[in-house]
Amino acid sequence: MTLPEALLSLKGRDDFNVVRRFIEEQKEFCLTDFQDPELIDNPSKLARLAGEIGGLVRIVEALKDPDEADPA
Repeated sequence: MTLPEALLSLKGRDDFNVVRRFIEEQKEFCLTDFQDPELIDNPSKLARLAGEIGGLVRIVEALKDPDEADPA
């Protein structure tokens, strides 16, 4: 089974939608962390935060409903 096939079988399930929303919310929390000077005051902290955001963005994109995908 591929990820797109698995996502189609999960489409419309309330529990899966909760997971998707949670991951999206975590991404938004990380994005707001860029406004906190204490969380970006050195290159290591900034790199960690950027890595977290990048990973969450990839997960959000991978879990999107194929009907929701942005046209290229």
